[in-house]
Amino acid sequence: MKTGLNGWSSARILLCCALATQLTILPVTQTSVAWAAPSSQDDSDDSDADEGRSLSEMIADRNREQAEKAKKVKKTGGIIGAIGGIGTALLCGAGKSGASTTTKLLCTAAGAAVAYTAVLISDAIAKKLVEKDQKKVLAAASQSLRTGEPQQLTLPDSSASASVAGSGQPVFREATVNIFYDTVRVADVNKIKVIAEPYVVTKANTILRDAPSASGKVSGKLAANQPLYVSGQVDNSDWYLVSERVVEGDDSAMMAVGYVESKQLKPAAPNAELPGKAPPSTIARKDVLAVLKCDKIGFAVRDSKGKQTNSTSELCLGPEGTPISA
Repeated sequence: MKTGLNGWSSARILLCCALATQLTILPVTQTSVAWAAPSSQDDSDDSDADEGRSLSEMIADRNREQAEKAKKVKKTGGIIGAIGGIGTALLCGAGKSGASTTTKLLCTAAGAAVAYTAVLISDAIAKKLVEKDQKKVLAAASQSLRTGEPQQLTLPDSSASASVAGSGQPVFREATVNIFYDTVRVADVNKIKVIAEPYVVTKANTILRDAPSASGKVSGKLAANQPLYVSGQVDNSDWYLVSERVVEGDDSAMMAVGYVESKQLKPAAPNAELPGKAPPSTIARKDVLAVLKCDKIGFAVRDSKGKQTNSTSELCLGPEGTPISA
């Protein structure tokens, strides 16, 4: 959505500016990738900290962390997006006295998501597009990272068109990423090389294990042609970390549910969709070391008057198939 300062009260403007100035700028390192990687004081990778919390609450936390971490790594930019995101939360009622818990949660999640999207595609591009079209541009960046092919978009809601393309010279980087997992079905998560693609099971009664080994505890059996999402391949092994899509209201995420030998899976058909399931009470978040495919993604948006805005962001393909900041 397009946001501005028109009609804001002085108190709201001051609050946004005060929050924005709390950002600490850190230098970029060659291997740093910010994707909800918590600090040493952060308990987000401790399953006990997530006990009893809803999926929407955990997604809101992760969006907020993503926006903050990405702005630090990028050093500049994201301030307008941060103010816009905070403004979304304020204007939709999250900051009002007596606002319901649901209202606060939804507004905070929306605000954090807007802020993070603006950081990824740049404020200059985000300001040209309504929120729905920002998401389309971000999805095109995911596809470009996967395939290396340029993407062309028509964005009638923003009276604009867009092109998204990589440099053609992707690199692989190690970074800490944050994933959702089922604490009952997954004993631990080892280093993975991100794949982020839907697969299907090749034969009936395929064993799902809680660890990437034939000695891992059996946590389930899979049906032939059952769709799963391969988050990544376990380092130095033939095992895949597989996930299911969990849904709560308008929020969804990939949740790791166990390990399957790679020979038991094959890529799903193009544009295959995973069914959504309700998240279990045992869902939690965890930091995982991952190898990510990264590239410099160029964005170009042309408005109805023919004016073009260009921007470039260094992005990586995250384990849920969405771009994360490099």
